Amino acid sequence: MPDESKKFGVTRGLWWVAMTVIVIAVIAVITVLLLVGNGQLDKGWTYAVLPIGIIAAAAARVVTIFKAGAEDKKP
Repeated sequence: MPDESKKFGVTRGLWWVAMTVIVIAVIAVITVLLLVGNGQLDKGWTYAVLPIGIIAAAAARVVTIFKAGAEDKKP
């Protein structure tokens, strides 16, 4: 049976809130890129949302690293 003190809990703290916001941002970026690809939006939208997607991807990695670090420090 696994040690309960080392269990990786996804609902503790604000980690799940941060990941939800990041997922929503990524979905919004993908949606805008699909609309640009279909010709429904101007290409300028691509330049507007691409940095948001890059920042969201980096933020997901950083938040996950901090979460793992916090889990390792638990007694």
